[in-house]
Amino acid sequence: MTNRATKAYLREVQLLAAEKKERDRKGLFIAEGLKIVRDIAVRGCKPESVLIRDDVADTPEKRGFISWLEGSSIPVYDTGKKEFDRISALQNSQGILAVIAKKERVSESSLGSGRRLIVLCDGIQDPGNLGTIFRAGVAFGADAVIFKGDTVDMYNPKVVRASSGAVAEIPAFEYSDELLKKLKGMGYELFVSTVDESGAREIRNVKVSPEKVILAFGSEGKGISEAVLSQADDHFHIGIKENMESLNVTTAVAISLFVFSGLSSGE
Repeated sequence: MTNRATKAYLREVQLLAAEKKERDRKGLFIAEGLKIVRDIAVRGCKPESVLIRDDVADTPEKRGFISWLEGSSIPVYDTGKKEFDRISALQNSQGILAVIAKKERVSESSLGSGRRLIVLCDGIQDPGNLGTIFRAGVAFGADAVIFKGDTVDMYNPKVVRASSGAVAEIPAFEYSDELLKKLKGMGYELFVSTVDESGAREIRNVKVSPEKVILAFGSEGKGISEAVLSQADDHFHIGIKENMESLNVTTAVAISLFVFSGLSSGE
């Protein structure tokens, strides 16, 4: 059974969708779409509440979803199309979104045990790109993501959607020079991706020997910052045919993770 959403509740949800500082303050974020909400719940992030647009068709899938929510004691609210569309980031929304609690932060000390593969995002501003990077991270076994500079908020609704819920699975950390130095002191080696082939190994010629690897990727416009470049152990590029534009950063991340994870060599 659903309840009618109040103006106060709708305002709270709208602020969470629009403002990072509000998501940070309350430890909550928005996920939109039935599949995304379910995927995130499976990964251990239980919805705090769910908002459903009035005109969402009364299908067996919807009834089953509401039944699951009620069985989990999760409040369900409904609202009109106009009110819902003020919150939604999508042009063709399914009419379902959830308020979800962020996972408890993992200690940085956890990065020091066992084989680790970390992705460092240096100024990745496009939400779709960052979300896809999270998906690739889950697919190829990345253990953490580090954000540097003006990288978009990982809990931006568009990032959450593009990640298919993967933001709830991989631990994330804010970059600092101290953190990078600490990781290198733990035995991590830093490999920087670049489109400039001069002085950089082709990725197929990189000998992936270290047990702990950090792969750094910059924005397509600015590339890697000097603070990260100065700490690099090696640079690599992905060889492509002549007269082709450089790869999108998400494609570069997926290929690099495939190679550095050992999957390409059957390890």
